[in-house]
Amino acid sequence: MPTPWSLCLCGLIFLWLAPGQAYGQKSWEYGGLLEETSQIYARRPNPSDTYAAGTAHFQLWSRAAINSRLSWRGTFDFRLDTHRDIDRHRWSDFSDRGLRQPAGTVSEFYMDMKLNHVDLRLGKQQIRWGRADGFNPTDNLIPYDYLDTFADQRIAVSAVKADAYLARAHFEAAWVPFYTPTRLPLLGERWFPHLPSSIRVSPSPGADPVDVDLSYRDLGGPLPARTFGNGQWGVRYNQIVPRAEFSLSYFDGFDDIAFFRTSTTLLPVPQQQRPQALVDLHREYYRVRIAGVDFASAIGPFGIRGEAAYFDQTDPNNLDHLLFVIGLDKTWGDWFAIMQRMFTHCF
Repeated sequence: MPTPWSLCLCGLIFLWLAPGQAYGQKSWEYGGLLEETSQIYARRPNPSDTYAAGTAHFQLWSRAAINSRLSWRGTFDFRLDTHRDIDRHRWSDFSDRGLRQPAGTVSEFYMDMKLNHVDLRLGKQQIRWGRADGFNPTDNLIPYDYLDTFADQRIAVSAVKADAYLARAHFEAAWVPFYTPTRLPLLGERWFPHLPSSIRVSPSPGADPVDVDLSYRDLGGPLPARTFGNGQWGVRYNQIVPRAEFSLSYFDGFDDIAFFRTSTTLLPVPQQQRPQALVDLHREYYRVRIAGVDFASAIGPFGIRGEAAYFDQTDPNNLDHLLFVIGLDKTWGDWFAIMQRMFTHCF
């Protein structure tokens, strides 16, 4: 029985290879890119790190207008690297739920339909909200890829999105049936938080403390099941007013950042050696509700933009909090400068 991702992949390949005349002389487009990057570091903070790493990225994309109201777009990405952050056993991944990047993935595959004042999009897509630069408290519908914290990559999700337009107002609603987590740096590598290699503890009350060597293991964790009951949704209202624009949004779904819970097991060692313990890291995922607002305007030659979001947590280990960011920007010809400040308040 073919799986959903294999059917989508076969459809993408068919549409890729189909002759352009089937869609009209100018309505079918395709392309691609080949990108190679490398990083060189001055030191190795962890044993599994390297002084140099390289990545190759090959992308194919295609899009076509089936008629005046219906069109589609598909993108397939291939990746290889020298440092094994890419899982070379996954060459046709559609869900993007692994700890490592897949070697091959359908990164986009969606259909667009235009119905007068309403646009519909169905399939794997990116949905971005917010107006601040780099950090967006209201942008919560799709996860990030933080394997390389400086890459600022996003992970597309399977979703249904509707956009409605009325005068200078824009209404947006999205439903994401299946959860996709943010991909975090890998345990023991450069961008994972530094963990202590030993700890000093007392084996019993009143006993002299001893040093215990620590080792770690990331067990991942059960992701929210791919059921409609675990679906996520969001709505956004955007309004243009004289010299400004603002929006109100609401999101009900899962936090894309996992909470790490630890469990410790003492390891058997000979008496003459120091005690050793294995610390297991378990990833847990909790629902969250987020109400947000953002705006953009101008003060003389300066642009001003800001966002604020209130996070209503169900995670018992996380406090409800308010995040907001405000920024000023200025453009001189080809130069652009922006200054931003972020604030947070816990309840």
